[in-house]
Amino acid sequence: SYFDSYVTIEENYLPPDNVQESPVFAVAHRTSPTNIGMYLVSALAACDCGFIDAHTLYTKLEKTLLTIEDLPKKHGHLYNWYDTEKLTVLGTPYISTVDSGNFVVSLITLIEGISEYEKDEPRLTDIKERLKNIAYSTDFTVLYSKKRKLFYIGMDTSGEVSGENCYDL
Repeated sequence: SYFDSYVTIEENYLPPDNVQESPVFAVAHRTSPTNIGMYLVSALAACDCGFIDAHTLYTKLEKTLLTIEDLPKKHGHLYNWYDTEKLTVLGTPYISTVDSGNFVVSLITLIEGISEYEKDEPRLTDIKERLKNIAYSTDFTVLYSKKRKLFYIGMDTSGEVSGENCYDL
């Protein structure tokens, strides 16, 4: 319901990070790769649950994919935060290992999940190929420390600098 209400043309078909209802109603016009991935998977879940049909699933995915394909990226990664109205990168141009991982896993889930609906909506085949292109062009090697054999938390792309901190086991 949240995504259905707030993923709109005004937000460039991206999910806003949050909506404040009180004391003043306000939509946070920003989003992250995790938010985008969760929205896309929610559209698949809505189809799986019978809330929307395969054509509506296609329409939702198509609109958001057109935006994603035009967003600025680095090494195939979406940046950590975007302005949903202006489609600009917010703050320091940063790529987050966790956000990128969440996003790519969401795309892979979609690739597998929409297969059962391709017979009902042949254009989903094109969507699958575009999802694969985005997922498989995301280069995680730039976020990996060969020396420590761990992933960095992320990278400040303004200077191509990975932080010293890594996720350990």
